[in-house]
Amino acid sequence: MSIFDRNARRLLSDFTMQIAAGIANRGRNDLFWRHAGGSYTGPRILAEGDSWFCYPTELVVSGPTDIIAHLGREFAVATQATPGDVVSAMRDSLTTPGGLLRALQDYQADILLLSGGGNDLLGDGQLEALLAPGPRQLPDYFKTDAFQDQFWSVIDDLDFILRQALDEYPDLKAVIHGYDYAIPSGNGPWLLAPLERLGVPRNLRQSVIDRIVDWFNRAQIEMVAQINRDYGETRVVHADLRNCTLNGQWYDEIHPTSVGFAQIAARIRRALLAAHPLVA
Repeated sequence: MSIFDRNARRLLSDFTMQIAAGIANRGRNDLFWRHAGGSYTGPRILAEGDSWFCYPTELVVSGPTDIIAHLGREFAVATQATPGDVVSAMRDSLTTPGGLLRALQDYQADILLLSGGGNDLLGDGQLEALLAPGPRQLPDYFKTDAFQDQFWSVIDDLDFILRQALDEYPDLKAVIHGYDYAIPSGNGPWLLAPLERLGVPRNLRQSVIDRIVDWFNRAQIEMVAQINRDYGETRVVHADLRNCTLNGQWYDEIHPTSVGFAQIAARIRRALLAAHPLVA
């Protein structure tokens, strides 16, 4: 997901986020090799995703410690996550020299840890572009071709990425998640502002976000179940992060605080152990 500097009250540019991601990922990948080259016997994990996996604390004063920073204290986690990344871009870069399939080989990953879809559905301007204007009944906000097309395109792309990776590496497992209930607090430009411009009444704003998060998680759960049926074994584990973060544990509208991310990381840790029980 994209980054809002609360102190400067502005979004970071795509170029700035790319630079920040490069700095953060180099350090994290160095730590991966230190883990992997020592007495470590756990799974080798490759993270691909957005700012939930790569929050640029080097550029945002007092920014939250993200999921990978928490998990990297215990696991060997390599990463190529980038703030603001979208699932379609992850799919398009799958087979490029710096893409996911090559990275899985380079790091000899046992687990693919995937975070994607938040920017596609809740990112900059997306709500206003995807939902019907109000006021109207809650279900009617989602009855647009734009929302349905975008939603199922994200699920299809996630399914494609997972199957390509699992086909290429028969011993690979994967863990994905569908986010927690973000809060349209106005602390950032993503949720409250577009909901207000759409004319969504105050009493329905949280319900709109909750419904998107619920649908996204349910669609992922169904997708994971179908993949596992098709492969005849559990190759993918879904980490359900809903109701993991308390109201006071959100740094901005779409990013938890360090404490919130720690609780989310603990739940993802359980999914990693389910995918790779050798470290249990």
